[in-house]
Amino acid sequence: MAYLPKSRPDPARQRAQYRAFLNRQDIIKAGLSRRDLFKMGLLTGTGMLIAKDRLSARAVSAAGTTTGQCASPATTPFQIAMPIPPIKQVVGSLTPAPTVAPNTAAGEGRTRNHQAPGVGLPFPPPVLYQVTQIANSNVIMSNQLPAQTIWGFDGISPGPTYVAQYNTPILVRNFNNLPANNGGFGKNSVSC
Repeated sequence: MAYLPKSRPDPARQRAQYRAFLNRQDIIKAGLSRRDLFKMGLLTGTGMLIAKDRLSARAVSAAGTTTGQCASPATTPFQIAMPIPPIKQVVGSLTPAPTVAPNTAAGEGRTRNHQAPGVGLPFPPPVLYQVTQIANSNVIMSNQLPAQTIWGFDGISPGPTYVAQYNTPILVRNFNNLPANNGGFGKNSVSC
């Protein structure tokens, strides 16, 4: 029987990973935008942070070694069944009522007119949904890890299932109740 010693984390590598983490946190605290990072030459053409030592976990050091990804906790895969998103229920009406033009006074984020009338579809659509983005601090991703905080649609991820029929338009009203002070967790807005 062969004896394989347990692999021990390299302290120098862990220090380099932690330094890179702190430097990335400084970028977040400074409030730099993607445009700022691009102007400084810190983003690649694909929008990823460049692989620079003491900044990226994927960087190659001067010695030619990679610091690698920050270590994730060891877990046994597939211990919890994958969640099946619930079917979202249709609502009878929305308040305020939908308008063709953006209703920015009511907090609507879109900047363009609704596309339905332009393609001959009824407006407002006959099927209406309402969803709220919220933080949920009691999500179990693994039975070997503590509860995690996620940002989800109605507090779940993946979000609910919308049942749609061919040639029947739907309208989904999306409310953003994500925390304003997110501690650098991410941008608290919808990206779709």
